Amino acid sequence: MQARRTDRAPRITEIYEATKRLDYDEYHRTKGRRFVRAQVELDRRKGRKHNMQLSLSSQRMEDFGGDLVSQSTSRFILGAGDEKEAEGIITRFRLTDAAAEVIRHRLKGPFKDGSGSPFLAVITADNVTFEQTLVNSLGPVELRAFSTTPTDVALRNRLYERVGFTEGLRRLSRVFPAGTAKAEEWLPARRRSGKAGRR
Repeated sequence: MQARRTDRAPRITEIYEATKRLDYDEYHRTKGRRFVRAQVELDRRKGRKHNMQLSLSSQRMEDFGGDLVSQSTSRFILGAGDEKEAEGIITRFRLTDAAAEVIRHRLKGPFKDGSGSPFLAVITADNVTFEQTLVNSLGPVELRAFSTTPTDVALRNRLYERVGFTEGLRRLSRVFPAGTAKAEEWLPARRRSGKAGRR
């Protein structure tokens, strides 16, 4: 048994020293799931000791709970649902006037030309808070793969069935370089005619 432990010691050390990351998307789905929430809380408290980063994503700040928000060091704000939520974010994070203006008026989702989606990064390091407006820019293939609008999902799934995953994304990114078919008024007629998968 001792020989086996010695053989694995370098690998165990490598894993222990490596930066590890846990990402929870759609965190609001854990509401009412106390065991999941308890595990996240444990990960938050113990993670740093094990060189682990924790990332949570959701649509509303209230989905996270006060403790997680107060202990977070990096916040990436993609927008606010309404004026009340915007004011809540501004107050909770004690944002500057410039950052507050961004929250209220500049985070309106992806740019129509497909060049990216603006967000506000609020990062605390060494007791100093940094605020920066950034643009998350993805290529047309990634935009198509990650779009969750009903129109895009339906079209993407139909194309996957016809030509497969890789070819489907390639075709969609060529026909819709801005990343979405949502604005295409001719799409329903094109879908009915069956031409969407032939380009």
